[in-house]
Amino acid sequence: MDFDFQRYIQSRRGERSVDGVRTFQDYAFGRDVKVLRTLDRTRFVGLALKATARLERSWLKNEVVDKAVRVGPGAHADVRELAHDVARAVGMATPTIYLTAATRPWLAVAVTVEGSACILLDPVALDTLSNAELSFVLGQQCGHLDNGHLPYTTCQFALAQMEQGFAGWLLRPAQLALETWQRVGDITADRAGLLACRDLEVATSALRKLHPEDTATVEVGVQPVDVAESGDSAESDEFQDQADLDEHDEDREDGPDDTTVVDSDAGTDAPAERRAHALRNRLRALAAFERSSFYRVATGLDGGDPLTDVDKEVEGSLRWV
Repeated sequence: MDFDFQRYIQSRRGERSVDGVRTFQDYAFGRDVKVLRTLDRTRFVGLALKATARLERSWLKNEVVDKAVRVGPGAHADVRELAHDVARAVGMATPTIYLTAATRPWLAVAVTVEGSACILLDPVALDTLSNAELSFVLGQQCGHLDNGHLPYTTCQFALAQMEQGFAGWLLRPAQLALETWQRVGDITADRAGLLACRDLEVATSALRKLHPEDTATVEVGVQPVDVAESGDSAESDEFQDQADLDEHDEDREDGPDDTTVVDSDAGTDAPAERRAHALRNRLRALAAFERSSFYRVATGLDGGDPLTDVDKEVEGSLRWV
């Protein structure tokens, strides 16, 4: 039977829909929503998703999930209780969590295995993160789970493993397209993390621990960006996002090229300066979201900036990356 790409996407997203129209959580970053609506049409991402589907049982289930420790009443009940509180804070059901070192170099990743969503968590996180910081990390992954990110986070995780057995240049276009999306998808996930831990200092500390190699050149202060001084209009960035995806979607029959990977969460190929810029932008985006009326209402406060204005501000800070 031929691989049904659209059916695969729909079954793995776990997203909300109204009359068949995809919807997102209200806190989702606007640019994330825009990019996801075009990412499905990216050719190399589709090919990578097909490969991921074939790996779900042969590797992801059999070699990762089946060998992991499932968090529950009999094992790490404290983590399960924390996950329950996090899920309630972001408005979703408590996710299934497995402890496994197979997530490395990530501390945590949200994936789907044969249609079932779960969070893979490196046991090291239990020792290196405080409970509040762990709430932020689990909240991030809940944000991925609840905003249609699962096909792509699963694919990124699988691609990182597939590099060992496939020519890297064959995977590179898909990786680049996914990393283009990741720059904005992470902002949505970070917002969920902040809603979970409800403390900007905790969220900042957790992000720095998640990316220790990128913190040396990131200033401590997190300042808002003046959109009026940032150059082109925000609308132009939607076209830039699509241009980036189209560039990575070209048919590359000539083999590897010199394209540089940018803002990789794993941080193995990207220049340190770009990774530091990506982290700085995420910290700024978190600070902006904390000022939003959405976040303030969620935490029992009044006032704040409209989330649409916050999105424009964050888009301005991303424009130069």
